[in-house]
Amino acid sequence: MVGLRILALALALTVPLAACAVYVPPRPYPAAVWVPGHWGPYGRWVPGHWA
Repeated sequence: MVGLRILALALALTVPLAACAVYVPPRPYPAAVWVPGHWGPYGRWVPGHWA
């Protein structure tokens, strides 16, 4: 019975953390494409964005 409680507690703590690790922001509109981060024309880093 103690093992079952430990397992339930472990699942309760890890499931919410696992969900946020694989989160992908929603698309702003259906035809949007995710562009990964890249260097801009003036040498600045541009983070990933929807285009």
